[in-house]
Amino acid sequence: MEKLILKLPNLSDAGARLVSSLTNLGMFWKLALIALMIPVAALSIAGAALNNTDRLKYEYDNLYGFMLIPIIALDEGNLHAETLSAT
Repeated sequence: MEKLILKLPNLSDAGARLVSSLTNLGMFWKLALIALMIPVAALSIAGAALNNTDRLKYEYDNLYGFMLIPIIALDEGNLHAETLSAT
């Protein structure tokens, strides 16, 4: 039975330098980078969410408007039915 060997793509020079520089950092600086990246990631996710909130609100209002028209028509129909049955 043959072994399945996964071959990773070669890193570019910039990627190799980045990996090399990260391995040469001390543990404190690696943890400091992680601690710095967590708030950056959280803020970028929150920014993207807030940026698209108004688009979601538009879609919700649009959907609600289309649902509201038939509901108002039904309510007016019930009102007319009640006035006809009262006389």
